[in-house]
Amino acid sequence: MLSRVLGLLRDALMAALIGAGPVLDAFVVALRLPSMFRQMFAEGALSASFVPMFADKLHKDGDQKARQFASSVASFFLLTIGSATTLAIIFMEPIVRMIAADIVNFDMAVLLSRITSIYLLCMVLTALISGVLNTKRHFAAGAIAPILFNVCIILGLVISFQFFGVTAEFGGLVLAIAVAIAGLLQVVFVWFVAVQKFQFVLMFPLPKITPDIRRLFGLMIPGLIAAGGLQLNTLIGIKLASANEAGLGYVYLAERLYQLPIGLIAVAFGVAALPQLSGFFANNQRDKAIETITLGVELAFLIAMPASLALIAMPDVIVRLIFEHGATTADDTIIIAGLVSFYALALPALAIQRVYNASFHARKDMRPPMLLTLMGVCFNVVIAVLTFESLGLIAIPIAIAASAWLQAIGSAYWVARKGLWQPTGAQWWRLGAIGSSAIIMAAAVWLAKGYVLNWVADSFFGLIIGTILMIILGMSVYFLMLVVLRGLAPEAKWILKRAK
Repeated sequence: MLSRVLGLLRDALMAALIGAGPVLDAFVVALRLPSMFRQMFAEGALSASFVPMFADKLHKDGDQKARQFASSVASFFLLTIGSATTLAIIFMEPIVRMIAADIVNFDMAVLLSRITSIYLLCMVLTALISGVLNTKRHFAAGAIAPILFNVCIILGLVISFQFFGVTAEFGGLVLAIAVAIAGLLQVVFVWFVAVQKFQFVLMFPLPKITPDIRRLFGLMIPGLIAAGGLQLNTLIGIKLASANEAGLGYVYLAERLYQLPIGLIAVAFGVAALPQLSGFFANNQRDKAIETITLGVELAFLIAMPASLALIAMPDVIVRLIFEHGATTADDTIIIAGLVSFYALALPALAIQRVYNASFHARKDMRPPMLLTLMGVCFNVVIAVLTFESLGLIAIPIAIAASAWLQAIGSAYWVARKGLWQPTGAQWWRLGAIGSSAIIMAAAVWLAKGYVLNWVADSFFGLIIGTILMIILGMSVYFLMLVVLRGLAPEAKWILKRAK
């Protein structure tokens, strides 16, 4: 939660101090490149394959063998990803030209991308050690690590602009350096926790291809294909948005808002559930795994549906409150809010898809998510390319939303066919009640928005109070309707009670 809040503050500072324009576009490209490969290797195929294998080693062979396996993996990837990072830094100009040749500030994008590339190598080690900690049921370090990323960028922006009065161009350089420093700090932090909590030290033996490494790669290849296909969506988005001046900045800021709820519940569930589900399947506790998956879908829907419809009902209010300061103007707010409302359509699908993917990865069944992702990518690319000329930037979130729902429906069918998602009649009723309650909530917020905006006029303080009142109204209506329609599962009621 704290990481996501700080991330929102980070993006608000970027919007205010740098603003949507050539500098932010250059930084978005520089951040996208390591982020894409991080999602492919560190947080995608590597984590999804390594955690189940490490859990198996831990349960069957003991801590020593598991530690040796983790050290072999770390050593191998330090060599391969380190070499790839070095080559990327050398050949960054043609790489950036390939994905964003139309960007206005091309030379700056190349420079910033070279600096941020260091982050990728750090993230591989961070993800590996975090996977070890998660398997040992220690989730705090992996959750705290992203906070360091946000803190580094926030401090860099505040210090450089507040005390040195730097230009926006130098601010972009500060952002890139902060990303590289954040990567190094994250590795040091999770490694320190692993040593202190579990005396877990990576030894980095001479890299060699062992049977375990071959098996890991066998599991990773489908994940890499799926993740690589998924990143094609990002590349297409960059290519299309870079043709529009400030387009990359607009898309980046809009994405931050719709991804916030995903991080609060879906990503958290995936990180916590993957080692737990891996343990259930390793110990033949299938019933517990089914119960976890079924409850996870319900909880993801419970949070994602109201978040999605709230973003659709009041995107202009939220964007104005968070981003419309300093270099970001009211005209920018209109564009960003329009993008947010369409991105929000994808939110429930992406949330429940995280739960289904955890069930695939826990069983080391990488083929279904690979096929579903490739299918979604093709769908996304076709829609985005065919509609961009007529719809402009809006085509990017529309394509993502359509692709996300296609993959979510396909994942639900696949998991249900395997007997791992077995919703009862009561659970179907609760899912319907959640959807109905969220729609009624969104209608109430939308009706109230007109009165609130007329009341606050140009007062920022009034906008804060008005937004808080709309949030209180929305939450009250939503939970009242959930009670009336009996949309809360007993387990969900217990979780909400504990959350208070």
